[in-house]
Amino acid sequence: MRYSILILIAVLVFSIGCSGGGSSPDPVQPIENREVKANNSHECWGLWQFTADLENQTLDCVQLRQGMMHLNALPFLEPPALVNLSLDSLEINGNIIEADIGLRHPFLGLDEFTGFDVCGILITKGSVSGFDDSDIVMVGDGDTRLLNADGYSRWWNPSEFTVNDGSIFAYNDGLLGTPDSFANYDSTINGYKYYCEQLEADDLLGEVDPLSRGVFSAGQKNIRHYTIEMGDGLVFNYAIDACWQFPQGDAPWTIPDDFAPEANRAEAWQISVTELSNTLYNDGATSGGELHLNVDVYDCLMPISTRSKLSHHRTSAQ
Repeated sequence: MRYSILILIAVLVFSIGCSGGGSSPDPVQPIENREVKANNSHECWGLWQFTADLENQTLDCVQLRQGMMHLNALPFLEPPALVNLSLDSLEINGNIIEADIGLRHPFLGLDEFTGFDVCGILITKGSVSGFDDSDIVMVGDGDTRLLNADGYSRWWNPSEFTVNDGSIFAYNDGLLGTPDSFANYDSTINGYKYYCEQLEADDLLGEVDPLSRGVFSAGQKNIRHYTIEMGDGLVFNYAIDACWQFPQGDAPWTIPDDFAPEANRAEAWQISVTELSNTLYNDGATSGGELHLNVDVYDCLMPISTRSKLSHHRTSAQ
């Protein structure tokens, strides 16, 4: 498409006025400078290449990349409490809590806001560290933790993201949890349950058809079962991670086909580990042996089948 040089000048002025900030924290390596993150309100919605023809006063525009967004959907769901985020069942057995948590998409009838890879993250304090990345803190024995997690996420923890600014690009205290100002949540890797229309409350992640792309349609309610072990007490909070991109073409849209692969998250949507053989031993004086695993990694952004098994390989540890 072609634009006049006057429009190009307007775009350049607008870009200068909105410059600064930097990119959003990455789930694998978030920005370390907390002050930089606190001032950041930018997200990459698209990337284009422009070629100006000064003689003919035209501008050629070629899109190189469409936008892709991770967001914390909690500000859309609360307040009020227990409407779009609901407690559908609760049972306490000693220090184990069994709960069905429902999420309802708040935008009934607005198909353009179909969500993908929606995850309800349980945020707690952690006690396990000492990894190559000193910022990684995880839950361990004795901590409040999610026992039946579908996966683990580094998104939206209050240690590495802006806290309580009310935006969809920050950690925000849920109304049903303990505020971070009191609990000081330090776990940066937290367990989650995966929400989509193909999963019932107790289904395993393997029940999802890869071609469905983990859709969460506008107005839909989905329920997942949480098994939570209480540590020193039920001190927790939560975030609702979701991915989204505006659909291609004009309404009415076909779901999910009119949403580009980038509407899904860039991280693997499922990792399945199977133990093939294990001869590891430790008798107190000596240790050794081998552990053979089969690891299946399921990719989100394959060019043909957008959610297919990317690779499987066997690893050995000694």
